[in-house]
Amino acid sequence: MVRTTRRRFLGAVAVAAVAAFALAAQGCADAVAPNPVGVWGGQHVRLEITNVGVGASPAGGGTVEFDCAHGTITLPVLPDKSGRFDVSGFYVQEHGGPIRVDEQLAAKPARYAGEINGTRMTLTVTRTDSAWSAGPFTLQRGSAGSVFKCL
Repeated sequence: MVRTTRRRFLGAVAVAAVAAFALAAQGCADAVAPNPVGVWGGQHVRLEITNVGVGASPAGGGTVEFDCAHGTITLPVLPDKSGRFDVSGFYVQEHGGPIRVDEQLAAKPARYAGEINGTRMTLTVTRTDSAWSAGPFTLQRGSAGSVFKCL
C-alpha cells in the first residue's frame, strides 16, 4: 500500500515537472510580430495598410479615411513583437460644402500609433505640429469601417 501511494505520488510529480517544462519552453519561444497589411475598419475610420509606395512616397505604409479627414502613412507599418507601432505620416482636415477647383487642403504632419492584437487594432492619430489628436479608434481586420464624409 505504501509503495503504491509512493509510486502515484512520484508519477504525479513527474507529470507536473514535464508539464511545467513544456510551458516554460513554450514561453521562451520568440513572439512573431503581426502582419498588418490589409484593410482595417471601425466607427469613423478606414485604414488600408499596403507597406508599399503611397503617392510620392515609395516606401509608404498606407492610407486612412476619417469622417471629415484623410491621411497617409509615409513609412511601412512594422509592429514590434507585442503588436505596437508608431509611424509618421500626414493628416488632412476636410470641410463640408463645395471644394474650389484650385483649392489645396493643407497636409499636416502626424503620427499614427497603435497596437494590433489578433484581428483587432487600436489607432490614435496625433498631429505633430499641434496638441491635436483623435482616437483611440478600434478597428477590425477585413472590415470596411463606417466613414461619413463631409457634405
